[in-house]
Amino acid sequence: MPPVHADDGTLVNAVVGFLNFIARLIVDRKPGRLVVAMEFGSDWRP
Repeated sequence: MPPVHADDGTLVNAVVGFLNFIARLIVDRKPGRLVVAMEFGSDWRP
C-alpha cells in the first residue's frame, strides 16, 4: 500500500488500513451489530 497522507501531510495509513479491515469484516461476516472500543490518551495500562 503506498503512503496515504491527510491534507496537512500527516500519514494516515494506519487509519485507512483499520477502516478497510472493518469494511471487509462487515462485507464478509454481515454482522447484525458491531462494536469498536478504542482508548485515547497518554497513559498506558497493562
